[in-house]
Amino acid sequence: MDATPFIKDGMISSVDYSKTDKQLTITWNTEAGGEVTVLDVSDLVDTYTADEKSIVLSDHTFSVKLDEKANNKLTVSDNGLLVDISGDIEALENSIDSKIETALKWHEVV
Repeated sequence: MDATPFIKDGMISSVDYSKTDKQLTITWNTEAGGEVTVLDVSDLVDTYTADEKSIVLSDHTFSVKLDEKANNKLTVSDNGLLVDISGDIEALENSIDSKIETALKWHEVV
């Protein structure tokens, strides 16, 4: 079965999205050469920008819920998110030092 007539008439030739207008432009193959359908998807698309430091939404609010288990290690301020594990690192260093001292004492010759 030759599908050439079907391919020429009714198949999508291209689809483009406009970030500015938030519209999909679909170009269909037709006998006349091409027909364009424009779909407004602005209600379906929430545009935002992001980098390694922030997320900014264009007309909506982005929020983060902090888990109570974070024990104040994760905080939010006007400057952004902060993860403070400095106390944990100090406690870990003290624990390692204590274990090394205990191990060295065990090897001491009296």
